[in-house]
Amino acid sequence: MKAMRFLVCAVWCAAACGCAVVEPAGEPVREATAVTGPSAANVVYKTVKRTICLMQAGDYHGVTDVDMNGVYANENFYYGDTFEVYGDEVGNQALLRFDEIALPAGAHIEEAFIMLTMERKAGANFGIIYAHRMLHESDFQQVTWDYADLANSVKWGADSQALPKAGVDYEAEPAGTIDSTGIFAGDAARIDVTDAVGYWVERPDKNYGLLLRTDRGKMVGVFHSSESPNVGSRPRLYVTYTLQIAITPSPQD
Repeated sequence: MKAMRFLVCAVWCAAACGCAVVEPAGEPVREATAVTGPSAANVVYKTVKRTICLMQAGDYHGVTDVDMNGVYANENFYYGDTFEVYGDEVGNQALLRFDEIALPAGAHIEEAFIMLTMERKAGANFGIIYAHRMLHESDFQQVTWDYADLANSVKWGADSQALPKAGVDYEAEPAGTIDSTGIFAGDAARIDVTDAVGYWVERPDKNYGLLLRTDRGKMVGVFHSSESPNVGSRPRLYVTYTLQIAITPSPQD
């Protein structure tokens, strides 16, 4: 029942907030009716293709994010309406999570990507945004630049240093990337995370979210968070999947 409620809320919220349930190119969802039977029981199948869009709105509150700011290394920014991605010595990284990505049993994920709307561009020498799958649970209300858990004085990584560590706190190989050079204020950065979403759907208890970062010395900008007053600019996750549905043909005269 929880999974079904989630799907209904996700679709309703998407439509209500301008994030319609659409194909990635903006076309309405299509349902293919290619027959793959009949079987011995006279059952045929149609393949249904759908795309859902999840965002923080309405009854769905499954999106969480937090900015980790190197200037304010011991402050938590969970309730900020933006997060930043910079790669300088006192830069910014961010964590982003979409909870309970529930799909119908038997669904095959064709594509999944996040859309991050830029609030403003910053600096020069723009870099690549890397989205890495996090490897352990983090309390987003306690993480900072220096601490994985500020309340309990737990630092990041095995060496107890600042910032999350590859292979310890997050998967070294990025789940997706995008070059930020051509992205400006009002534009949306589209990052493919198909493999990560597939992993989370199969192992929902391992959905610890994504780390968003760039290379040292590179700049990106400021993005609308899940708390942004501009609802349509909040982070979105699109998941396109196919599903085979068994149908019984009408009797022939």
